[in-house]
Amino acid sequence: MNASDSVSEEEQAEPIRKTKTIELTDSEFGKY
Repeated sequence: MNASDSVSEEEQAEPIRKTKTIELTDSEFGKY
């Protein structure tokens, strides 16, 4: 059970980080 929870958290964290990176990138391009 713990192993599954850890994997789920990691999988969910990766896409969230990617989304944040995309938003930051868009903001930077928008400013420039």
